[in-house]
Order: sequence, then structure tokens, then C-alpha cells
Amino acid sequence: MTINFKAGDVVKANRSYIEEVLTKVLVPDPTHFQTVQSLSCLRDETARVRSIGHISIEGVFYTWVNLTPTSNTNVLFRHGKGTNIYFVSEEYLNKSLLRV
Repeated sequence: MTINFKAGDVVKANRSYIEEVLTKVLVPDPTHFQTVQSLSCLRDETARVRSIGHISIEGVFYTWVNLTPTSNTNVLFRHGKGTNIYFVSEEYLNKSLLRV
């Protein structure tokens, strides 16, 4: 699978997918809870994709995206640096965000 987003894209969280699917997936990975929480922090706000990549941590393969919310009052804004959100699959990443 390929990632549907690139640096510079403006996206928002796909709340229905996150609430109906991601919150119910039983992934035995500590980053999954963080992923759901970070996506929930976006609410209905938009964010800019700063970068995307892959990383292996202790033998576990992740796809990550760095998002900077367009609102500087969002907790994920972090002085304009945004936050990295890690996904255990590219499918979860592709379905969790919507290009606007």
C-alpha cells in the first residue's frame, strides 16, 4: 500500500473512521492509544502535513506523519513544529486522515 498524502497537504481527521474503527481495534502496541488520542486532539480542525516516513522501533514497523494544526491554540501545534503520529499500518494512516 502507498501513503495517500504528501508534505504540504492540508488534512483533517476522519472522525467517523477513528471513532467507529480505530478505537475498537485491539492492537497490542503502546503507540496505538497515543495515535487515537492525538487524532482526537485535532477535532474538526485542519492540519498541514509537514513530513511522512517509516521507522522500525525494536523490530516493529511504523508509518508516521508529522502534522501541524492550522490553529496555534491546538495542543498539537507545539510552537509550529507539530507532532508525529505513529500508525501500525499505512492503511490506518490513509483512512484516518482526509485531504481538504
